[in-house]
Amino acid sequence: MKNLLLTGMVLLFLTSCQKQRYTQQSEEIETVKKLISNYNAKEYASVVSHFADTANVYFNSSQSFKASKLPEYHAPTDAEFSSRGFIDEGLEYEMVETD
Repeated sequence: MKNLLLTGMVLLFLTSCQKQRYTQQSEEIETVKKLISNYNAKEYASVVSHFADTANVYFNSSQSFKASKLPEYHAPTDAEFSSRGFIDEGLEYEMVETD
């Protein structure tokens, strides 16, 4: 009986030590939060700084363009809106950690 109890406890211990696959705190999540904040504030120079020089971006289109062209892309649209952005309430950021 002791062996069965000991074996059960060892199995429980070994299976409960698995690494978590999801996180809500990481450098990548903080980068996304900064990117969204800059986007909401229409600070496109800061938005562009989050992308690599060779990055292509897509905005509701199958046609890509260089990230450095973001200010040019948004300028005509921004002239038509007094404000725009993501809603801050209830946002949750989660990242899957894989090997």
